[in-house]
Amino acid sequence: MARKSKKKQFKKKKLIQSKTIRKIKDDAYKSILGEPELYCQFIRNFVPLDSLKDIQPEDIEDYTERYLPLTSGNRDADTVKLIKMDRKGLFVITLTEPQTEVKFLMPFRILEYCVFIWRQWIKDKEKEKKGSTTLKSFRLPPILPIVYYSGTGQWTAMVNFMDKVEHADIFGDYIPNFRYEVVSLPAYTVEELKLFEDALSFIMIIDKIKKPTEVKKVLEQIDKEYIERIKANIPEHLWELIHMVVTLFLAKINAPKEDIKLTKQRNT
Repeated sequence: MARKSKKKQFKKKKLIQSKTIRKIKDDAYKSILGEPELYCQFIRNFVPLDSLKDIQPEDIEDYTERYLPLTSGNRDADTVKLIKMDRKGLFVITLTEPQTEVKFLMPFRILEYCVFIWRQWIKDKEKEKKGSTTLKSFRLPPILPIVYYSGTGQWTAMVNFMDKVEHADIFGDYIPNFRYEVVSLPAYTVEELKLFEDALSFIMIIDKIKKPTEVKKVLEQIDKEYIERIKANIPEHLWELIHMVVTLFLAKINAPKEDIKLTKQRNT
């Protein structure tokens, strides 16, 4: 009985630790993606759409607090943004997955998000003008789904919804056909991230550190030239946020305080 009790306590402790780590990363990503300048960098750097390469912070409207509470999950780090394009809007859903475990039901989760957003959009348009959504000319806004994965392995979940449905080769005409964009941190080396020369690239480099023993190894790859280049591209108001995120990311892996201090000093 005592052995079972200890085993149960150990599992409970591990669960609490896991939830704590997730909360730390959620808080960090909520701050990162909530900052318009960093969000623009994320879209410009990692979404292969030419029409989004020139977006600016003033083009983005945050709908996270309005739309995410409609979903069933508690996803503190997920965001919903409206990007203004040619007087019309593109919704962008960004789902963050900092855990090692790959979510294989991601295509279905994204479909749920899209339906929630469209349903609320219809309600909002009806409030603006009753009967407007019943017109033949009414169109739903496009939605771009993005999954940002920062685990330790590769993202192996299916990215096309149709691939998640049985007999799609036979019934393909009757199955929703869409894909989501994956931004997988493990797929990028430190050297590749440095090429972006912006605040987000530095944050992502720090996020690649998964063990306390990796801190010095990664810092050795962050040369002074790179730091000087990103300093020239980072607005003054972002430095405090960057310092906070660096502290959160390194604290979650129990990095020594001196390593956290050294890392922050490298970018000041």
